[in-house]
Amino acid sequence: MSDEFILKGMIEKWGDVKAIAEMAKEFDLEKLSSWVKICVKNAAQDKTHRYAFLLQEFVNIIGQRLGFSVVSGEWNKEGPDGIWEREGKVIVVETKATSFYLNFEKIMKYISSRKALSALAASSEFSKDKVAAVKGEYAGKIRLVTIDGLLKLAELREKDVVSPDSVFALLVPQETVQLDGLIGLIHGIFETKSEMAAAGKEGGKDILDINDVPEEIHDLGEVARAMYIILKKNPERTFEAWELTEEMSKAFPETFRETNPGLGITWSGDSLKNRDLIAVERFKPDPKNYPDWYKRRYRLKKQT
Repeated sequence: MSDEFILKGMIEKWGDVKAIAEMAKEFDLEKLSSWVKICVKNAAQDKTHRYAFLLQEFVNIIGQRLGFSVVSGEWNKEGPDGIWEREGKVIVVETKATSFYLNFEKIMKYISSRKALSALAASSEFSKDKVAAVKGEYAGKIRLVTIDGLLKLAELREKDVVSPDSVFALLVPQETVQLDGLIGLIHGIFETKSEMAAAGKEGGKDILDINDVPEEIHDLGEVARAMYIILKKNPERTFEAWELTEEMSKAFPETFRETNPGLGITWSGDSLKNRDLIAVERFKPDPKNYPDWYKRRYRLKKQT
């Protein structure tokens, strides 16, 4: 049974794009890529716009895998399709199956209203007039990337060939007259690869036992078990997702040598919460400027 047949059936039966997108967060990159391409193929002929909405959600999932905190836009409402933030720096993201529907004037308004550094327009392709417009009137504010290019970048990030900082630098407009920024970007990628090689030679072993968890969560994946172990060792502390990722990577370098534990934190956190082992708190890091932006914090649930 093909991915296209499965996705079509889910859209027609459920009609719940958010539910499908939530499930897709746990896909490996190959399967996510397949569903993205199906959405691009079908978006133009779909009068319900569900493929287009799902494509928007998938691009935001890619953003999360690239290392951003992501807030999805609201469908059929004025505003960007995504708000991607890293360490207080924001870019707005607009996703279209074809560049014909890109409106750069609207995108510039989104940059202003969200106090973003710049915007990223993602599409399956870009016509010559769209490229010319960005090179001219919108240079320095809008960057263009094909959805296929984003998937390739996600693959590089998944393999730790590029760091989240390097990804951010790639996606914002670069200074092309003074070359230091570009050189710094390339040097950062080189450093990341060097660190990977060094880690591989060291062959770091896990500091803690990934299976030292209650019997009731042995069936969960390695990310969930690692989360529980870190939270159990720090019962009075509340962690944000990036802090948990850092601690899990330090405690389990062998387990997560080829994977990023941060990619599974949302699903794993929900699984542990559903088994009444941890507490998950949603909070607004900057409610004044971004009232719809939520992040998560995790802590061990005190047993009574």
